[in-house]
Order: sequence, then structure tokens, then C-alpha cells
Amino acid sequence: EEEEEEVVQNYRDCTIRAFLLYLIGGTIFTNKSMQYVDVIFLTYLQDLSLVNTWNWGASGLAYLYNYLEKATKLRCGNHGGYNCMFQAWIYEHFKRFGGGGASEKYRHRDPICAKYLPMNGYKYPDEHRTTLDRIEVDEVTFRPYEDHRHIRPFEDICWYNGWIMCGSAMICPYLPERVLRQFGHVQSIPRHPDESAKAGLNRFTIGEAFANYMAENYVTEEMRGPR
Repeated sequence: EEEEEEVVQNYRDCTIRAFLLYLIGGTIFTNKSMQYVDVIFLTYLQDLSLVNTWNWGASGLAYLYNYLEKATKLRCGNHGGYNCMFQAWIYEHFKRFGGGGASEKYRHRDPICAKYLPMNGYKYPDEHRTTLDRIEVDEVTFRPYEDHRHIRPFEDICWYNGWIMCGSAMICPYLPERVLRQFGHVQSIPRHPDESAKAGLNRFTIGEAFANYMAENYVTEEMRGPR
């Protein structure tokens, strides 16, 4: 009977891992294949009791940044990453793009991303490029989340300046001090990127810097500037 319980528990854990792999592979870690999931993520699902301790947010952001960097290449036709979140970010900041299809089921207590329905985009981006070239500053919503803070409070970790990573292969700079207006502050002249995110750091040093952020503020109140 004990062996049977152990087998059932093993099947249960494997089922949970498979579902979680499917979940993250279809949301925050999508790739350009549109049908495969990198099994490297199973490494982080091996111990189910530790799943909620991993920094999925920073990893997902680094993963998205990596694909956005590739999307700047001339012959790149699509990209991976958390595209639903990225589309919602675009709709919230640039109202001229129409906001996609609004969901009738959306409630104010829901995440902002739940406001929009996924839609097929245009194959040829020329029209969007022209729109972006002609956009005026008053057409940009720099702080679209202010009326949502009682649902999702601002977290101080967002002020972290430095490197973020997804595994050891995808390492990207995260520099909020260069977009202070999005945080409700007056934009000042930021530091050089090499000073904000020092080059040559290995993944262990990066992980330690991120973990010790609260003790070593990368962006002080003085750097943030006046409101």
C-alpha cells in the first residue's frame, strides 16, 4: 500500500510539472517555434516546493528583452516572450493603436493584461512605423496604472538597476532610471549604462546583486528626482 501511494504521488508530481511546463511555455516563455517548449525549464520545476521561490517576473522580462533585441534585426519576422503582456503594455501606453479587443468580462480588480483580447496583428509593419514617427508626446500615456495601485501596489524592487537574467544564457540590462517619467518622476540625465549595469559580471554576482538590492539601493531618492 505504501508503494502504491508513492507511485500515485510520483504520478501526481509529474502531472503537475507537465502542466506547469505547459503553462509557462505558453505564456511567459513562448518561443518562435509556436509549438515547442524548452525542457530546460523543468530544472526549476523539479522541486515543486520551491516553484514559488523563483523570480519568474524578472526571468520572464529578461526572456522578453532577449527576443525584442532579436526583433530589431532586419530579417526578423516574429519574436517570442510574454507577448500578451507586451501587447497590453502597448495598448495602455499608446491609445492610438486602438487598444485591441476589450473583454466584456474585465473587472477593475483584474490584472491590466486581462482587459484586452488577443488579436492577429498586421503582417506588414509599415503603417505602425508611420504612426510611431508621427506620434506626439501628449498621445502617450506614461502612467496608465495609477488608478490600479490599490489593486496592485507598486513594488520597490522595480527601482532595481542592473542586470536581470533568465537562466545563464539570457542576460539583459534593466535600467528604470532611463525612463523615470513612467514612474511619475521628472526625467534627469541618467548615468552611463556601463555604470548602472557594470559589464563583466557573472551570473552568480548578478544573482547576489539582485538579492541584496534592498540593502544596496541602486537608485536613491536623490537619483529619482522631483515628482
